[in-house]
Amino acid sequence: MILSIGVDLVDMRVVDRNINTTRRIFTDEEVALAKSRPGQYVQTLGKRLAVKEAVMKALGIDNSLGSVSLKDIEVVLSNSGRPYVNLHGNAGIKLKEITPVGYIPIVDVSISDDGIMAVAMALIHARPSV
Repeated sequence: MILSIGVDLVDMRVVDRNINTTRRIFTDEEVALAKSRPGQYVQTLGKRLAVKEAVMKALGIDNSLGSVSLKDIEVVLSNSGRPYVNLHGNAGIKLKEITPVGYIPIVDVSISDDGIMAVAMALIHARPSV
C-alpha cells in the first residue's frame, strides 16, 4: 500500500555556499562519508539533503515549523551501496502516525545528480504485519 511520495531538487552550488551549516543538517556519519570521498564532499552532502527534504515532503512535514530536525532523517548506504534512511526522533514518530494499524512502514529512496543539481525521491509504503 502506497502511503505517500516526496521529491526534492537541490542546487549543489547553494550547498557549497552554505557548507558551514553542515553540523545542523547532517549526522556525524553523513559528514564522515562525505569527507571520505575526495572531490565529492559537496555532492555527497547535496544528494543527502535532497533525500532528507524528499522524505520530509513524503511525511507531510512543514520544515518551517521546526518540528523535525533534518538530522532526524539519516541517509545511509547498504553494503551494496543502495541508499536508505533511518528515521529518528519526531521523523520516526510521524512515520508511525501515517502508517495504518496492522502495517509495517517502508521508506524507499532514490538519488541522482548531474554534478550541479541533485534530485531525490522518497516513497513511503506499507505491508501487512502478518
